[in-house]
Amino acid sequence: FRNLLGYFDLTFWILLISMISMPTFIKLAPLWLTCYYFDVIPINITLVKITKIFTPNLEKMKIIDGKTISRKIINNIQEKVLIKLDTEGRNPSLAIVLVGNDYASETYVSAKIKTCKKVGIHTQLFRFDSSVKNSDLETKIKKLNNDPKFNGILVQLPLPSHIPQREILDLINPLKDVDGLTSLNTGLLALGRPKFIPATPQGIQKLLIESGVKIEGKHIVICGRSNIVGKPLANLLSNNEINAN
Repeated sequence: FRNLLGYFDLTFWILLISMISMPTFIKLAPLWLTCYYFDVIPINITLVKITKIFTPNLEKMKIIDGKTISRKIINNIQEKVLIKLDTEGRNPSLAIVLVGNDYASETYVSAKIKTCKKVGIHTQLFRFDSSVKNSDLETKIKKLNNDPKFNGILVQLPLPSHIPQREILDLINPLKDVDGLTSLNTGLLALGRPKFIPATPQGIQKLLIESGVKIEGKHIVICGRSNIVGKPLANLLSNNEINAN
């Protein structure tokens, strides 16, 4: 450890000071000097204690309990499905289109089907080989649009490189676009009039709401600008609405 510190030059110290506040730097200086000269780390210096030095507000941080929130949301959806069953005489039904055998996509689709079954939503999976023709995929989506059996259509992303992803997504009937990824639904979200909101952005907002985090007026950093998460999340949280703005 002492030799490691010995190799750090002035550039390291300038960089370090610029990254942390001067009071924090002064607090840590005795620890670094002790380790340097005696080639030891005091037994009572633990990772947690060092972390608290860097983050003095650690005690104020709150862990978001996603599992508890998830159970609450699932119970709420189960109740809504029962109401729909009573009023319409049938359960909601979701068509899932999966192209290829991407491992991550297989995992996501499996989880979606499992959760749908838990809340009472019927699902039907339509599989296509990764070499499927664009025209065949278009034909299937058009049929699903016109099939009254299905209330929603979900095309699992990503699609193979030879398939024009935006064109395929925009073929979905916007009223069945449960992922909220068609150009129309994306535009409605940007205007603050969403019909369907992409799952991950809405999930993030829901976690913050259920955890009692006040969103209004906050400066929020979003790492990423994808059409699936980053951009719609920025639109969702910047809209002039409750739990956004």
